[in-house]
Amino acid sequence: MKQKIPPAVVAQFRDYCEAAEAAAEDLAFTMEHLDTTVAVDYSLASLQALDAMIWTFHQRRNFPEELFPFEDFIHLVSQYTGSAVVHQTGGAWSQGDKRQGFMPCIDGFGNSPAERVFPPRLAEMQMIRLAKGNPSPVFAPALADALAIHAKTKP
Repeated sequence: MKQKIPPAVVAQFRDYCEAAEAAAEDLAFTMEHLDTTVAVDYSLASLQALDAMIWTFHQRRNFPEELFPFEDFIHLVSQYTGSAVVHQTGGAWSQGDKRQGFMPCIDGFGNSPAERVFPPRLAEMQMIRLAKGNPSPVFAPALADALAIHAKTKP
């Protein structure tokens, strides 16, 4: 039986996907205002650089909050991560089911339902790791895992 998704949740999903589609452009604009350069090209290297940048900003406590809050930057990187998975694997944005709070996810890249990529959850994980002082990267490993899954399904 197909779950009935409330219209407000469907609208939030659509808004999130539109923002994620614009994430690379928004991130490139943001990079112009930071004292660093990251190639915003959906590559694993770009996500590795962004993971490192987030930790550096957190350690130094020097993210320019006049641009927008640091947490918003992390959410932007999570949306870019989702877009990178789509671009690199041919996956598609999908809406999780009720158990996942109807959260936006990436599906259809040769993955099982348990291997979906949930960019909002990645942002939450990053915030928790930063709060605990854990420098482990979040975004690049998500793309690397999706690429590995996708590679297994190719003939």
